[in-house]
Amino acid sequence: MTVRWITYQRERFPLVAHLPLVALITLCALAFSAPAFPPAALTVAAIACTLLLFFELRVLDEFKDYADDLAHRPYRPVPRGLVTLRELGQAGLAAAAVQLLLTVLLRPQALGLLLLVWAYMGLMAREFFVPAWLKARPLPYLLSHLAVVPLIVLFASSWAWLPGPPPERLGGLLLVSLLAGALLELGRKLRAPGDEEAGVQTYSALWGLRRALAAWLALAAAGVLAAALTAQSLALLAAGAAAWLLLLALARRAALEATRRRVKPFELFSALWIAGLYLGLGVRA
Repeated sequence: MTVRWITYQRERFPLVAHLPLVALITLCALAFSAPAFPPAALTVAAIACTLLLFFELRVLDEFKDYADDLAHRPYRPVPRGLVTLRELGQAGLAAAAVQLLLTVLLRPQALGLLLLVWAYMGLMAREFFVPAWLKARPLPYLLSHLAVVPLIVLFASSWAWLPGPPPERLGGLLLVSLLAGALLELGRKLRAPGDEEAGVQTYSALWGLRRALAAWLALAAAGVLAAALTAQSLALLAAGAAAWLLLLALARRAALEATRRRVKPFELFSALWIAGLYLGLGVRA
């Protein structure tokens, strides 16, 4: 059983990628939201609860996408029988129990926000009760599902400022988190033409690779602008502009060559860009 779950984790929720990024996001959200970090136990608990929220999103996606995966992606762990939906459901409930225990014991004032995130995740799992309408409209689908990211960041940050009032620039943090989530989602669904799969919806297939790359660049620019304004930092804006010009050159190269070697790295670029945005906010807090 342990080997099966290690394999599932490596393929569908790689901790080597998720844990550092989630820890960084949580730490920066905490630093942004209060003059000092909360005690170590609360900081670790906030990171754990945030990581488990993203794991629960993965579990919900496995249920939501099961029919499509069975038809078009039989190589994934659930369709090929590595783990079952029932086992994933049990893992998700166990994760929720851990979050509930940590929150009630260490930061009970954040329980309402945790329940809010769970409620929104439940709506996502049901496709807001309009699945056909959303699937036919990629942009509303993207926006409706990405709204959970600022809710998660709001919950994570609350471990620093509750039971007091929220920080003055909290809205800026949540806007950056929304743009960062959109960038990551777009970046992981960019593919070279030769890597597109029948029945698998990617933004490069929906919009064409060039338009999808242009949208990615626009989100990256919007993210650094929002972060610089929120942090009130010209240095962050200047550094972001210089890095964006490098990304522009890489995107132009990817659009011209349209190979896996040129397009695939944009998923990594997304994660690195997001890390830079949150670091800029956390350092300037």
